[in-house]
Order: sequence, then structure tokens, then C-alpha cells
Amino acid sequence: MVDGLESASSQFKRADNSGAEIALILGEEELNKKKISVKALRNELPQEAFNLTEVIRKLQDI
Repeated sequence: MVDGLESASSQFKRADNSGAEIALILGEEELNKKKISVKALRNELPQEAFNLTEVIRKLQDI
């Protein structure tokens, strides 16, 4: 969990270095759309935005 004081690039680098497979993104744009973005860190899958129910399903598939 990151509070937004670092740049997005720094936050993704930290997540990658931690060994995380995915990053969940909840920024201003996502809040306005009532979505959560899911970004794969270990492969070339595109970043996708989902509503909360979809995110839970997606995480269960990983």
C-alpha cells in the first residue's frame, strides 16, 4: 500500500522489487469511475479496470 507521495513509476518499481505479481491501482480516476485498475507486473498483459466484484473474481483466478 502506497500513499501517493511517490511517483507512480517509483511505486511500480517498489512493487516489482517486492516480488508482487500484480498491482491494484486506486487513484483519483479510478475513484471517479468506481473502478480498480489491475496491472500485471510479471508479464505483458494490458492494464485493465474492473468494478470491485470483478477484481475479486480476477484475484481468485490468479
